[in-house]
Amino acid sequence: MKLRQKLAVVLASAMVITSVPVVTMAASNTSVSKVITVSNENVLGSTAPTLKIELKDAVTSGTQFYLTLENAKWDGIGTATDVKADGTKVAELTPTSETEATVKLTADVAADKDLAILLSNVKVTGEAKISVDGNDTEISSTSSPIVFANKSDSKATVTAKDDTKFYTTSSAGEKVGTVVITEQVAGSLVTTDAAKRTVEIDVEHNDFEFGSLADIKVKGSKGFSSLGEVSVDASLDNGTLVVVLPEVTTAAGKGAFEITGIRVKSTDKAPETGDLNVTVTGKGDTKVESKEVKVATVTEYGTELTVDAKDEVVAGKSTKVKLTYKELTADSTATGDVEFLLSQGFIKESTVPAGATKIYKDSKKPKAEEIIGFVINCNGTSAVDKFLDKAEIEIVTEIGMTGEIKVSTSGRFVEDQEVVVAEVAPNFTVDTEAMTLKVGQSKQVGGKLVLTEEKAGAFARGTKFEIEIPAEEGITLTELPEVSATNGMTVKASWKTKGTATTAAVIEVEVTKASKEAAEITIEDLEVKVDRTVPEGTYDVKLTVSNLNGTLEVEDFLVIGTPNTEDLASNGLARGTSSFVIGESKYTVNGVEKTMDAASYIQDPGYTMVPMRYVAEAFGVKASDILFSKGVTTIFAGNRTIQLTNGSDVAVVNGAQIKMSTKVAIKEGRTYAPIGEVAQLLGIQKAWDATSKTATFTNK
Repeated sequence: MKLRQKLAVVLASAMVITSVPVVTMAASNTSVSKVITVSNENVLGSTAPTLKIELKDAVTSGTQFYLTLENAKWDGIGTATDVKADGTKVAELTPTSETEATVKLTADVAADKDLAILLSNVKVTGEAKISVDGNDTEISSTSSPIVFANKSDSKATVTAKDDTKFYTTSSAGEKVGTVVITEQVAGSLVTTDAAKRTVEIDVEHNDFEFGSLADIKVKGSKGFSSLGEVSVDASLDNGTLVVVLPEVTTAAGKGAFEITGIRVKSTDKAPETGDLNVTVTGKGDTKVESKEVKVATVTEYGTELTVDAKDEVVAGKSTKVKLTYKELTADSTATGDVEFLLSQGFIKESTVPAGATKIYKDSKKPKAEEIIGFVINCNGTSAVDKFLDKAEIEIVTEIGMTGEIKVSTSGRFVEDQEVVVAEVAPNFTVDTEAMTLKVGQSKQVGGKLVLTEEKAGAFARGTKFEIEIPAEEGITLTELPEVSATNGMTVKASWKTKGTATTAAVIEVEVTKASKEAAEITIEDLEVKVDRTVPEGTYDVKLTVSNLNGTLEVEDFLVIGTPNTEDLASNGLARGTSSFVIGESKYTVNGVEKTMDAASYIQDPGYTMVPMRYVAEAFGVKASDILFSKGVTTIFAGNRTIQLTNGSDVAVVNGAQIKMSTKVAIKEGRTYAPIGEVAQLLGIQKAWDATSKTATFTNK
């Protein structure tokens, strides 16, 4: 044959081959719904896993495929069971031997449907596996056996819950907690043989034995929930409680039995206190572990005050707490009153427990907003009584409060108790600089209040602060103070009540813009007039906040001197001028030369250091108001308390920390600080003459 003829034959053959349609089958997917563990070789029943075959192609009626078991047996050889798809019968499964079964479709099944084969008629003998032989149909054969069950001899576990408390008991005894027996393997306690579901229970306390058996019941839970609560066969055998667990006919997986109503009675008038345990053991072939569990607490007579949870509350806000007050054991209380008191704060009237008698802060002038406690009558019964059972009480706090809020109890026939119910945190802090005033003078300017947020948002937009100047005859606020804020916050001041010589003045400071960072508000330079009738002494101002409860008393904010008081500035220090020359042991006060046992000096890299004591004394601070202990110098200078620590660059003024440019030094027993820091700490002015090397301080 010529080459051209051969090529033509090859091409013609290729065309024939490519024109023949090729038929392929899509593989089905096979899986099981779950893998279970069983304890016996009973038929699995309705809780069995389902073999699921996901079809990719349609399957026609009459199609057959085969199933093979390993470590398992088919039950009912020759008996057909239904196979379904979407709940409709589409095939029959017929065991042909203990390990083989045939599945034959009785109807057409469309693609994308699932064949559901419930393995209910299978007995498990070990690690049970199943394989599919597709028989060259649309059903794919499995590449390896699929595990669907395991057999285990694990025993049911024993636990206890709801343990009780008591001391001595009646002749019938007191009920203990619930004993719970939980299957670890489904079906381990499902048997018709009562001998295989019998447990023995022993009391592990020398002063107690089992009491009446009349109330013992068993309740099914988890897989045994269909059982409900039933009476059971219970008896005593030489002090051992024997309970036959009920027969379960319908189980939905691993189940549990809850044994309730077990009573114990005391054999001693003064039993030993502590845990009361019982030991539960499966009798004979009953598959229950042997376990000792606590079912009660033997405790002496008494009461218990508890709170559900300790709350955290911002000062000035309210919080709700739930109190429980109960007997620890029956008959712990005699008839009598028990008093409940708050350590701080007030109880909202509407939340005082029903029937309780209110206790007011001032019993002679009772106010609904000043309830600090209540009294309840405790009339105990033979049962364990709860006199307060999670009673919800609203506690109102006020600004200025901090620390723990406690509720305490007391009464004639009960022990005193105390429980912390809340922790109060400040919303803001207040630092003050008192204003020293002289009688018979007007337009006296001074004083400072600094309000600092504990965290951003404490001072929201629209928050209003009211500062009330006392209505002391002869003290008059004549001008609004200067107000400012930090970190972008803005504030404005206005008169709420301008006040007179006989009426209180009230200044209102409003936040017009809040800050995203914790900010502080400064209220300073109040202008005050004091006439000659005002007595010497100190006076408080009142601070209230629009969105918070209570009033904060700023103590000793105004300091009034007598007509003979020396000429003091608003900072409480004497007015005048004092000079110190570097290297000299002499200094001047208002032009008068004085001698000191210390000299000023220059410290590298150029700080002018002056003796703190003599600068303070130059402006009227007495020697007795300057204290020294363990490297810390404390100076009571006018309306400021100053603390300086040797070697530290942080000073403390009225409790606030101030960073200095250099560290405090002690030389020859005297405390030195830089000239600029000394002036700032005392609230006075300073000047430095480099030519004469003189530091001059002035207080106007």
